[in-house]
Amino acid sequence: MKMKWMAVLSVLAILSACAGDTETSKPNTDNDTNEDQETALESDKKEHNQLAEEEGEAETVAAITAESVIEEAIAAEKRLGNFSLEWQKHEVAEDGTVMEAYAFERLHVYRSDNGPDYFFKQSENIDEDGNGVETIETQTPEGRNVYLSTDSFAVLSEASDDHVPPFSPEPLEDLIAEQSPYALTYQGIYEISGYLAHHVQATAEERDVEINLWFDTETGLLVRENAFYQGKPGQVLILTTFEEDIDFDPELFDFPVEGVLVRDER
Repeated sequence: MKMKWMAVLSVLAILSACAGDTETSKPNTDNDTNEDQETALESDKKEHNQLAEEEGEAETVAAITAESVIEEAIAAEKRLGNFSLEWQKHEVAEDGTVMEAYAFERLHVYRSDNGPDYFFKQSENIDEDGNGVETIETQTPEGRNVYLSTDSFAVLSEASDDHVPPFSPEPLEDLIAEQSPYALTYQGIYEISGYLAHHVQATAEERDVEINLWFDTETGLLVRENAFYQGKPGQVLILTTFEEDIDFDPELFDFPVEGVLVRDER
């Protein structure tokens, strides 16, 4: 995989537009800038491929497309072992300012060779009335517990790998599905949220939706998403923490929550 991205990293020296952490507006679509970036990218690929042939290397750099970036992200998620992460969700003000985070999602996943995977998921959000809502979801091979702070009990159900949350907040497969409403374009490599990332734009004109996604060039994983929907404030999701090969933490699975009854539906 390093060979696939090695050539494109040198393009960063000539990119004239870099996205910072405050990038929230729709990306620059100036035709001249895009053509210059595409020309430089293709020139760099050709140079790398020529050098690879001279040095007897069999692998050459394939053209980068939005679809190939998303496919690699899906594959990278499937390769993950034990990991933890945190996503933060922000709204975007009318002037383009990214507001303070109003929602969080923390996830720990532990792979199991003997039954369904373990996971711990904690979400904090705001309901329609402006009240804070916390959701705790855990799974062991013995069962899956779900508890909402607005309820007086937790629900225990059968464990299944189908319940294990994905790395990305939304299924990436939907973007490249045959019947997907989105038109995808590859925008180039930018520095954002502390990452060098591939920028992919997904638009659905009939729905007046634009989603901008950034994928880490090193891991291939999604690290940021800016979404704009008609009639709604812009939404920004930022990956604030990510750690691989974590040790199992049994304390995460101490359930039920103290003082909360459990309704067993297994």
